[in-house]
Amino acid sequence: MKPKLNLVAILICICTAFSSYAQLPFVYDTENTGTNCAEPPLPDPSDLTNYPNLPDPFSWSDGSGRSTDFADWECRRNEIKAEIEEYEIGPKPDRPSNITASYADGTLTVEVTENGETLTLTSNVIIPSGTGPFPVVIGMNNPTGSLPSELFDGVIQIPFMHNQVVTYTQTSNRNADDPYYKLYPDLTYVGNYSAWSWGVSRLIDGIEIVQDQINADLGHITVTGCSYAGKMALFSGAFDERIALTIVQESGGGGINSWRVSETIGNVEKIDNTNYSWFMESMRTNFQGRVGTLPHDHHELMAMIVPRALLVLGNPPYEWLGDESGYVSSRAVQEVYKTFEIDDRFGFSFRSGHNHCSLPTESNSEVQAFVDKFLFDDDTANTNIEVHPFQDVDYNKWIEAWKEPADPNAPVVTLDGPENNSIYEAPAEITFTASVTDMDNNVSKVEFYNDDEKIGEDTTAPYSFTWTEVPVGSYFISAEAIDAEDLAGSSNVVNVIVRAPSVEVFKTEVAPTIDGNIDAIWNNPKIVSFNAENILVGTSLEANDLSGMAKMIWDEDNVYLLAQVTDDAYQNDSPNIYEDDNVEFYFDADNSKTAPYDDNDAQFSFGWNDGTTIGVIPAGRSTEGINYSIMDTDTGYTVEIQIPWSNLQSTPEDGKEMGFDFMINDDDDGGGRDGKLSWNATEDQAWQDPSIFGTIKLVGSDALSVDERFKAHSVIIYPNPAQNILLVEGMDKEFDYKVIDITGRLQLSGKTKSAIKIDGLAQGVYFLNIGDSLNKNNIKFIKE
Repeated sequence: MKPKLNLVAILICICTAFSSYAQLPFVYDTENTGTNCAEPPLPDPSDLTNYPNLPDPFSWSDGSGRSTDFADWECRRNEIKAEIEEYEIGPKPDRPSNITASYADGTLTVEVTENGETLTLTSNVIIPSGTGPFPVVIGMNNPTGSLPSELFDGVIQIPFMHNQVVTYTQTSNRNADDPYYKLYPDLTYVGNYSAWSWGVSRLIDGIEIVQDQINADLGHITVTGCSYAGKMALFSGAFDERIALTIVQESGGGGINSWRVSETIGNVEKIDNTNYSWFMESMRTNFQGRVGTLPHDHHELMAMIVPRALLVLGNPPYEWLGDESGYVSSRAVQEVYKTFEIDDRFGFSFRSGHNHCSLPTESNSEVQAFVDKFLFDDDTANTNIEVHPFQDVDYNKWIEAWKEPADPNAPVVTLDGPENNSIYEAPAEITFTASVTDMDNNVSKVEFYNDDEKIGEDTTAPYSFTWTEVPVGSYFISAEAIDAEDLAGSSNVVNVIVRAPSVEVFKTEVAPTIDGNIDAIWNNPKIVSFNAENILVGTSLEANDLSGMAKMIWDEDNVYLLAQVTDDAYQNDSPNIYEDDNVEFYFDADNSKTAPYDDNDAQFSFGWNDGTTIGVIPAGRSTEGINYSIMDTDTGYTVEIQIPWSNLQSTPEDGKEMGFDFMINDDDDGGGRDGKLSWNATEDQAWQDPSIFGTIKLVGSDALSVDERFKAHSVIIYPNPAQNILLVEGMDKEFDYKVIDITGRLQLSGKTKSAIKIDGLAQGVYFLNIGDSLNKNNIKFIKE
């Protein structure tokens, strides 16, 4: 049994800040009231069950049921806290025993000593005139965050300067010399939001120590911040119950947004592309592509603030903020406030028409109402605020399973097989099995669903369904049991992954010449083309705008790649190679297909008309020995590449399977990228997630050679250099020819048996292309 405090015990913990208009506390006088609650189960991420909708905030983590009794909330809140620490940000240390604080000349100084090291926080304090005591606002980086200071008239204003704890960075690298890590050298792996929320709590400790000097009202503390600092305010408010009001402004992904919802709505901050100095790197490793297995989501991070007050502010036109996801989370946490009949302690306002982190004029009164009610106890302030442009967003589908709990007489169904994350090869045949218990023993059928799409049903036990001809993709399967009274129960969700079958890549006896021309060996009919047909960026791309394919062969020393791209406009103007016209090749040498990249994973990018720059992921991967050439054609360009096996940190062998993908980027008009196509991936995450690569299989027992028609000939041209006539010897019949200049542009073409007039060509280097559509020779010559 979990320890559960009764309501009387909880009320003993509260501060003097209490109002007659509600029976639940507004704030507490301790950082965490649930320290005596039992720890929840925290399974290994590989053992977590996938649940695609928003988890029930009221359900105990051990699956023993749910409770909407407020007496149970502090322990349920601590279960959420433990899960967020375990899977997202790392542990937030308890209050150290050695904390001192002083106030002098308008400056608050807090010193925290641990492990023989001391961390110092300093903040300039703005104290209102008057007798007080005064409420306190802690702004992230500024006295009132990004909100106008006049909204906090009569409030002590104190900034939290986060670099005094850990330094803000745009990369995943952490500075081990930051003050926080000197106190806690074993916590260099934690996310900044664990360290920063700890720092805000230590600042509050300091305010408590100098309370009388600054005349602070400890029962009325608020925190606020915007953007990444909005996340900081949210985590601080969630993890410290001494904060009466939390104002979260434009926090985006990793803040109020649901990780699950964000995964479905496009170009927004997600688990796979957030800043991994803010969160533990293990969150990306464990949950990228598996977001539904998180046992919590950020509506529950917001719910940790309950019963205290929370105001959410958004800015929908800024796509990256993902406010649709924040809106769904807001509706979800609103259900928690409603359940405890404290609806007016939560509000949200998603307004357009203003810059990022600037408050629109219409929201001044909204913020002021929350300040008046929860910092100054003004019961008349109207905080029932619901402003949004998301009338067409069906938020109920994310929460209906727990918003209206199932009838106890409804059947209980479990999807027993296959195991979660089972992998199949396309076209797949997958059998799903389900077991059902029903109090009335009158189940009429079990329906099987892929997300919301019904794919089959069974009317008799044992319940099963076989799904056939399943194409490549990742599928989330559930079952619903329906009884004779039309009561229904939904099952767990199982993820099944269908991958493309491996593609054979042949060893070659003839190494191609890396010059951008298509050597005869590339036309061997055994070589499979990797056609880039999946649209990752852009919409309705026309073939002449962007299309292409790649081929691959290998020998003991190198991998050889050929890409033929159709592109009607070329660009090479960006410092980022992926924003221009280029091709990308991805390799997972041990075919482990796990995120993030390990030593066996690599991406190599080759920009159009660049010639020397090779883009690599991970950064720092050696490009020594890589040789490539790019040639323009009438409709686009050709890229030919040689990559030593050592660059892939692998050695070849017959039957070896590897992860692989091929992609093309397109920039039509300068600036950013306009289109992107891939051979295998269906989302633009291969740069950090090898699990979405396709698979190739090396074949060494049946090595390729040049077609016999060319083996029988010894084709030569002379004279070379030539002035007026180029003679061809070794062809026994009339043949087609093309003369291509060094930029890849066609200069001459026709048919001949032996002689080609070149007197009209300018001096320079050219390539003679002779043969038919299946077999071509490319021979370099010089025109004098």
